[in-house]
Amino acid sequence: MGPVRYRIRFRARMLRTSPTSLESQARALLGCRLRGITRGVTSEDGSTVLTENVVATAPLPIVDHLARQVRTALAQTYQQLPAALASRGVTPG
Repeated sequence: MGPVRYRIRFRARMLRTSPTSLESQARALLGCRLRGITRGVTSEDGSTVLTENVVATAPLPIVDHLARQVRTALAQTYQQLPAALASRGVTPG
């Protein structure tokens, strides 16, 4: 019998902290919290570079699971971002 695997879903509260940054807060599971800071910076060639730092706080027995779930969620977000921006008339540069 292998490890039990399950996906979690959670809602995040987003707060714009400046014209180029967002703060996010979420409660993922009981005793688990996520806090993130996302920043967009325009580079010299006119493209935008996004950076995101996420801090996960969780009980020791599930911290690895939560970290994997966060990495998966971020990868899916960034995979879907170009289409979401295009649907709003923003073209990747």
